[in-house]
Amino acid sequence: MMRLVFIILLLICTKQGFGQILLDYSEFNIQFIPKKQNDTLTIKLKGEKGKVCTIYLQDFRGKCDFIVKDKNNKILIKGHYDNALDTSRKYVFAKLRPAPPNEYVYSITERLYFQPLKSGN
Repeated sequence: MMRLVFIILLLICTKQGFGQILLDYSEFNIQFIPKKQNDTLTIKLKGEKGKVCTIYLQDFRGKCDFIVKDKNNKILIKGHYDNALDTSRKYVFAKLRPAPPNEYVYSITERLYFQPLKSGN
């Protein structure tokens, strides 16, 4: 009985825990934290006039199908990403506002993220 309760709690924690980690699709310069495990997101691509990427998310670790369309709704790219194998780490260095005059406070923050693996074409 105790083993069953432990397994159920482990599954619940695992499903909710991954939802707090950033997904990074660097090919399209898209980063976000998923709100739901199965979700559909439509994102305008930065620096690309009228191009829109629709992501059909299937998992918190980044498994998804995606379609990139132009402003005329013509499909430019269609593909699939598989789950990331493990979390990656990124360190962000920031200069904060001055505390005493002419002195600055610096901060280094560690960010965890999943980088899903492109699959197929």
